[in-house]
Amino acid sequence: MSQLKKLCLLTKDFTVLYIEDDLILREKTYIMLNNLFKHIDTASNGKEGFSLYKEYYNCSGKYYDLVITDIKMPLMDGVTLSKKIRTLNSKQIIIVTSAHDESKYLIEFINMNINKFIQKPFSLDTITTTFFELFENHSKILSHIIIDEEYYWDKETKKLFCNFDEIKLSYNEIIIFDILVCNQNTIFSAHDLISVLSSTNNINEITENTLKSAIKRLRKKLPENIIMNYYGQGYCISLLDTF
Repeated sequence: MSQLKKLCLLTKDFTVLYIEDDLILREKTYIMLNNLFKHIDTASNGKEGFSLYKEYYNCSGKYYDLVITDIKMPLMDGVTLSKKIRTLNSKQIIIVTSAHDESKYLIEFINMNINKFIQKPFSLDTITTTFFELFENHSKILSHIIIDEEYYWDKETKKLFCNFDEIKLSYNEIIIFDILVCNQNTIFSAHDLISVLSSTNNINEITENTLKSAIKRLRKKLPENIIMNYYGQGYCISLLDTF
């Protein structure tokens, strides 16, 4: 799977605030970002950007997943904006875009633990690489586990998707797959899985036949050889070689 396609799977539900005073660059970058993210707000200066940041929280009850800001801007520069944002949300992920003559600001940003820098002008390849490196290193963001080029698992919603369409799973199938895919390379015995299913299921008795039937149905909804059965040991998922 290409890095861009994997990135799209990871970021399709993210919200972004992008602040840039250069209109042409802002519009060009917006088009690139719009292919990656669910929702993007733009601002032409730091003051406007900070107002949007607060407004978004007041309306949605949550902060943007990502803030991208230029350094030199009218009314409020990127340094001041980043400090104000971090005052409201100390964990906010911020990417700073900088020109060649703005290196004097970088130390201050580094001291603020700004997450990433992108040198202007930048291309889609630069953005893709930067975002992928950033999101790989932030478990908070990585709610999606990519299974192959078409399938992924959303850890937060406990849902399986193929080409962005949800694949319906039964209650037992959800429990089994979540355990296996979130603990890759770990072999779970039938007894282990039956114990978990029994502890979460107050209606039906869970037997080994119940488990085998659920795994058989689950396998039909997944790419081939995703759930491995190790004779005498149990079940395991390993996705290390799927890309």
